[in-house]
Parts: sequence; structure tokens; C-alpha cells
Amino acid sequence: MKEDLIGNWYYSDGNKIDSQFRFYKDSIVFINSFGWKSSLKWRIDSDKIYTSYLNESGPTYKFKLLNDKQTLRIEFTNDDLSESVNFIKAKNSNDFYFQNIIGLEIELPTKESEFEHIDSSHYLNFNIYAGYDVNNLVVKTDSSTDLNNLTKEVAEFKENSRDELKKHIKFNLIADKKISKSKIDSIKNLLKKTSIELILRTYQIEKLDDINDSNWIQVQE
Repeated sequence: MKEDLIGNWYYSDGNKIDSQFRFYKDSIVFINSFGWKSSLKWRIDSDKIYTSYLNESGPTYKFKLLNDKQTLRIEFTNDDLSESVNFIKAKNSNDFYFQNIIGLEIELPTKESEFEHIDSSHYLNFNIYAGYDVNNLVVKTDSSTDLNNLTKEVAEFKENSRDELKKHIKFNLIADKKISKSKIDSIKNLLKKTSIELILRTYQIEKLDDINDSNWIQVQE
């Protein structure tokens, strides 16, 4: 059963990854939503995970594998209060985020880390996702399953943004690397018909294995 746990497990509460367990053969790493990591040794019996630090015991978790061993239910206990949380197994945080939160299969294209990109930390993202649902290409936003009402969505997004930030709104195009250039261009042409002028595409510069997007860069094309 120990082999079934080895890998990456993610929990989402809303639209972001909240926490993560990374099980290795001889160690376990827990990462919370603030990026804080703890690394421990571990062992299991039929329904409990026992952890330990170098010289002392660590937390003990009751667990259960569900859904063909792709869901790990862990019970957290704090001050005699217990809460059960379901973690989903995925190859990495990108796969979990896109498939379980966005609902699409998206594999980001890559760029070299030295590639010139835009520091967009002060911009507001209007996200556009282009990926696959089974074999069907889907292009969607955070609130709609297509781009049919994009102009209206952009207007509402701007209206609900603070005045001093409106000039910093940009499109953040998160698109699968297999989508053809002609299709990407057609998506961009739709975006250009709105009042948002800047379009950036998101790339990955390294394998992403933590619960943050620090390895993503945005490039104006």
C-alpha cells in the first residue's frame, strides 16, 4: 500500500491550490498555502500515516484511499477537533490546477529562463484558458465556458476594478502548447476586439512541482 501513496497529492479550496503532500520512498514533504514546507520520515499501517522528524515524532494522520487510489482522504486533528480533507493525485501542480480547478487539459509551452519577458507583477490578469476537454479544444475565461460574451465580461471586469488599476489590466493567455499558431492568432484577434490592449502568453521555464507559479513567465508576442 505504501507504493500507492508515492507521488504528488493536492488539495484545493476554491480557485487555488491550498496544500500539497509529496510522498517519496523514504520521506514526505508537506507544503501549505503559504509555501511553508516540512520534511519528515514516514511509515504506515492499514489506516494511519506515522511521521517523524530527526529526533522526535511528528503528526499522525488517519487516511483512506478512494476512487481507484487517486483520492487520498486524510484526517487532520487539532485540539481534539478533526477535519477530513481529500487530496487528489496528479503529476504536478500544473496538471492538478488545470484539470481539477480550470477543468481543461493544458500543457504549457516552455521558454528558456534567460528569455526576455515582461515583469507583469503590477498588472491585473484577465485570464483566457485554451486547452482540451477530452479531444475538444475549449477556450474559456474564469467565468464563462467560451468567449461569446467576452466584450461584456471585459467591461464588467474593468467596472469592478479600482480606477488606478484599470490601465494595468491585460489578457493572460494560458494555452496548450499543441494548439496551432493559426488558432492562437484567431484567439488573439478576438481578444483585440475588446478594450484591453495588452495580450501576454504564459510559458513555463522549468518543471513546476510546488504550489506556486514562480516558474511561469509571461511574454508579449
